[in-house]
Amino acid sequence: MKTLRQRVLLSVAGGAVFSGVLSLVVVHTSLRVSVAQRMRDLATEPGRIDHAACVAAPASWQEVHGLHQLWSYDPDGRSANPLAPVLAAEDIPARVGDAHLQKSFQFFDQGLVIRLAETGPCAVGWLAPPGAPAALDLLRFNAFVGVFGAALLGLMLTSTVVVRPLIGRIERLDAAAARLSTTEYRPVADPVDDALGRVARTLDRSHARITSDRAALAERGELLERHLAAVAHDLRTPLASLQLTLETLDQIIRSSERPELAMARIEVGSLEALADNLLQASRLNAGLDVRARAARVDWSELVRRVATRFDILGRGRGIEVIAAVPEHALWAGCDPSLAERVLANIVHNAVLHGPADHPVGVALDRTPEGFSLAVHSGGPALSVDRLEALAARRLVAPSASRTRGQDGLGVAIVNEVSRRAGWRVAYLPGEEGGLSVVLTGPVVAPGPG
Repeated sequence: MKTLRQRVLLSVAGGAVFSGVLSLVVVHTSLRVSVAQRMRDLATEPGRIDHAACVAAPASWQEVHGLHQLWSYDPDGRSANPLAPVLAAEDIPARVGDAHLQKSFQFFDQGLVIRLAETGPCAVGWLAPPGAPAALDLLRFNAFVGVFGAALLGLMLTSTVVVRPLIGRIERLDAAAARLSTTEYRPVADPVDDALGRVARTLDRSHARITSDRAALAERGELLERHLAAVAHDLRTPLASLQLTLETLDQIIRSSERPELAMARIEVGSLEALADNLLQASRLNAGLDVRARAARVDWSELVRRVATRFDILGRGRGIEVIAAVPEHALWAGCDPSLAERVLANIVHNAVLHGPADHPVGVALDRTPEGFSLAVHSGGPALSVDRLEALAARRLVAPSASRTRGQDGLGVAIVNEVSRRAGWRVAYLPGEEGGLSVVLTGPVVAPGPG
């Protein structure tokens, strides 16, 4: 597809060529009509010819009528003027009443025989084209060059004065529109008060308004993030104290006799996870590099610790958390607190939403590619759409229909941290139903100490 500049220039060039051809046709036709009319006038009114001057000096006589020259001849076609063109006898009408003879219909190439007298050196007049054929060709060439030269000059003037400035303004508007709301935007500042100028000023105002609104939204977002982080941080201490109190009560009062106590512990655990998720989400939204400063985490130690914590939490629902880890350390590159939040979110969802009295398995293995961490929970098998929805959850695009503990903030943090750490997370159906969350990634050298 041709660009706007090419289309406009082709249109102007085509218009110029068409105008030139049309002008040439009009000029050609007008001249032919004018010449024919002059010849008809001379043929019908021979009195316009100075016959007496011809008789007085036939050797030098000639008259100019418009673009043609009139020469005199005797009845046999001989002229006393040596400069007169040769006139064949057959070109002379046989009868006195014949008005004229058209030799051809070419441009300016018309001749007219006029009967002036019965006898004498001025008996016949021959109205011939001007000069030699070369002069006629030159006249034609000059007419052609003049018309098309004028068309070309019009094209150049139109392109320079109208087309190029117009296309330049449109291209500046296009470039500005492509950079609208970015830091690369430059004001168009078109001073012309027409439609394009008004569009340019509207673009400038729109960019200023978008930039201002975005800055205000960013500021409000940062304030909200800091507020949520502060709230989450402040909640951690009382929730931890409450959790410790409930664990102490659990040791004093058997949970089986007080199911409300077990449920309270689970709810407090959920609140604690929510507070920590809010805190970690604010860190991630602030652009935290999860692998900054060579951060490392020992998966073996972390799996043992998280499994023990949730095994205690799961007792209220009769759920046992079983961990299988290698004896040696298995290091991965990630901020330890974020890695713990990833594993805690996966195991917590398994304990909270898995069927009662069904164990949750956590298996850590060393693979040729690095590590493989899998969390298996029971329950009915999830649909393919549900598994794809879990994998598609993103921290920056929360779902309006999400439910607590399901494909919500916790799953979004798992996916986001895994992406930034260079891990892969897969949500797969279990072999006997339920859900298997498999986390894989490379291992790194041991951390200091």
